Amino acid sequence: MLAESGTLYLHLDYREAHGAKLLCDEVFGRECFLNEIVWAYDYGARTKRRWPAKHDTILVYVKDPERYWFDSAEVDREPYMAPGLVGAEKAARGKLPTDVWWHTIVSPTGREKTGYPTQKPEGIVRRMVLASSRRGDWCLDFFAGSGTLGAVASSILVGYGLSRFNVPFSKTIMVVLIATIILSVVAVMLESVQSIGAAYGRALRTAEWVFTIAFTVEYVLRLGTVGRPRAYATSFFGIVDLLAILPVYISLVIPGAQSLLVVRSLRLLRVFRVFKMAQWLQEANYLLRAVQNSTQKILVFLLTVLLINVIVGSTMYAVEGPANGFDSMFTGVYWSIVTMSTVGFGDIAPNTGLGQVLAACLMILGYSVIAVPTGIVSAEVTTARNAERRRPCPSWGHTDRRGRARSCERCGKVLDAGART
Repeated sequence: MLAESGTLYLHLDYREAHGAKLLCDEVFGRECFLNEIVWAYDYGARTKRRWPAKHDTILVYVKDPERYWFDSAEVDREPYMAPGLVGAEKAARGKLPTDVWWHTIVSPTGREKTGYPTQKPEGIVRRMVLASSRRGDWCLDFFAGSGTLGAVASSILVGYGLSRFNVPFSKTIMVVLIATIILSVVAVMLESVQSIGAAYGRALRTAEWVFTIAFTVEYVLRLGTVGRPRAYATSFFGIVDLLAILPVYISLVIPGAQSLLVVRSLRLLRVFRVFKMAQWLQEANYLLRAVQNSTQKILVFLLTVLLINVIVGSTMYAVEGPANGFDSMFTGVYWSIVTMSTVGFGDIAPNTGLGQVLAACLMILGYSVIAVPTGIVSAEVTTARNAERRRPCPSWGHTDRRGRARSCERCGKVLDAGART
């Protein structure tokens, strides 16, 4: 992907730069290491417990150490610290920056700020683009958090690409893919209607094979283009993508298996990413964390409910007996579960007075039981939300996720527990 004359700028903080340097040496080769740029700034509070961290690291690697492009003439100049020691012309032109860049961070109240925690100022990104690209070249931001690269590159007339489906072409492809998924699911459902299946069955099956072949090609291309195929194949979406095509091929051996193709509807979850419904994904993450944190409580609750149903079902068997349909304790437990869940199929009903009293108590208990897991999960959702909101750094927007730190680990400024990020 990187051109022979291309350059990679990898921005990290002081905690991860050393590990990334070793990885990049392994990927590119040590001979392709060009610079370690120290981005220094002097903003925010200073901790008194250690030397205040006031810099980030930018690792610079090139594809070919003999052919990479670097245009020092295009780079913005810095003023001389002692202009009187150089000529007037040099002082007016300024000096070429070294590998230590003094540049303030994005102002919390400035026009550039987008709210993204690791947003870099336009001045830093502009210097990279001007030094390592020519007009007509392409720049790529693999994360595209704040879109700064796009803003800078477009102003310099350099092509750019932003990941996370920010590229219009990629977004169009995903929208078409989602529309295809919807059509394929509708086709499967229409075939299950006898009148439609009899009249248009051949056309629907042909369409299904077209959809399946398209999805198969897409799945193979994903495996071939991702960096870690095994990680993708075992991920949630990787498994869903595989299950979306398997039923058609299985139907060649087992008739009727194609009805399982409705699993393709799970692929529609990608719509959240395509249309940038980040808030929806965040809410889903809140719910997922809440369920995970509530697992033990819910298991204890379910065990208690099971014990109640076993006791009540066994008691109902003793009270009603086989004459009233309760021919075993298992039948009594089945009736107890159906009654407590307020489903009430009506296939078995108590006839004795004591049995009806017991059933009434179980129904009332069932309504109360419904509220318990809801309360547990709701409490955990609230806790997850509070954890996301706590202790943001007013300078960086960085949040202490664990809620333990009193000062920002990056700039040392006292964290505000009540503000939002």
